Amino acid sequence: MAGPTAIERGFRAPGTGWMVGGSLVGAVGAYLFQVIVGNRLGAEAFAPVSVQWTVLFIVITVVLVPFEQYTTREAARGRDVWRTDWSVTVVAASVAAIPAALFVYFTRDRLFASERIYAIEMAVMLSLYALFFGAKGILAGRRRFKEIGYLLAAESMFRVLVVVGLLAVSTSAPIVAWSMVVAPLVVVLIRFGRPADPGPPRETAVGRFLGAYVAGSAASQILLAAAPLAVAFLGGSATLVSVVFVTFTLFRAPLTLIYAMQGRILAVFVRWSDEGERRRLRSGAAGLAAAGIVLTMAAWFVGEWIGPAIVEALFESDFVPATSVAAWVATGVVAGSFAQLIGQVLVAGARTGRLASAWVSGLMVAVASIFLFAGGGVDVVVSRAFAIGEITAFSAAGVVVLRSHRA
Repeated sequence: MAGPTAIERGFRAPGTGWMVGGSLVGAVGAYLFQVIVGNRLGAEAFAPVSVQWTVLFIVITVVLVPFEQYTTREAARGRDVWRTDWSVTVVAASVAAIPAALFVYFTRDRLFASERIYAIEMAVMLSLYALFFGAKGILAGRRRFKEIGYLLAAESMFRVLVVVGLLAVSTSAPIVAWSMVVAPLVVVLIRFGRPADPGPPRETAVGRFLGAYVAGSAASQILLAAAPLAVAFLGGSATLVSVVFVTFTLFRAPLTLIYAMQGRILAVFVRWSDEGERRRLRSGAAGLAAAGIVLTMAAWFVGEWIGPAIVEALFESDFVPATSVAAWVATGVVAGSFAQLIGQVLVAGARTGRLASAWVSGLMVAVASIFLFAGGGVDVVVSRAFAIGEITAFSAAGVVVLRSHRA
């Protein structure tokens, strides 16, 4: 009988189970936060908080996840990233916090109930999350997976504890939102030190690696997370914004887990890429592509069958989506999840420009579909465009990876 594969051996590494467990606790905590706040405030009052979470998620995944993967890649090669690349951390925090705060400020009348405090909250929150994601990347690169699990669980549950305390004294949405700001402060619990065995560092072209990756992430996350914003700008009500937000957030559980785990996956692919194991990379990508095709098709039927019931089990009736919305969202999330997984092969080889092209093509097709397939309500139009775009990105990423790693 054949022995375990390199990926199987990698996922049996010490601490991996703790990281998976922490990721699950973190995801449950995030949904618990939304259920508590959404049901307490109601769909209309919850809308600014849902938009703030949307902006946070987009900026984290566009700017800070690529930054995290950069720190993972460099820490895995023995570099002391905190000390040698501190300027990259400062730039990542600035690029994340400043544009997001300006966006919130200038759209406050339309999206944030005219409250300026949301812009301050956004700036502070993203500055803290830059440290949080930098810490996750370093821990992943040093194979300290158990501590990543602790960090993910602590961040999510600390947010829940703080919001419960705030709701006990106030139901003001801007005050409640401070619980999101303080959550990443749990990073102070981690002690890093210097790498045990630095070894000879291999330089990475930081600008090229991060620039292309951020461009691709921007396209992918506009596809994934901007649905509530699209509904708002297309004329949807505050209640409809909240409906789309909770549906997308609840259904993207697979992708949330993948974001938490991709540092572990990337470490394996980086080793294969550095060792020239093109056949292994192609085989892994082919397996992911085949699984993605099957599960993406199945997701439509599962979403249509039980999607609205899942939302109704957690939220009040005002938050329940239409059946077709649930089906489209489920389909798009699964396709996007496998596009993200396949893309790690390109990240490992620093081919982030090719990954960016796949996500940009998906975004362009999604935007075009809004105008080409305009039937149904705003929520249906947006969710359908999301699914079409994610399927396009998944297909493009698969083709790029398989063609670029031919034996």
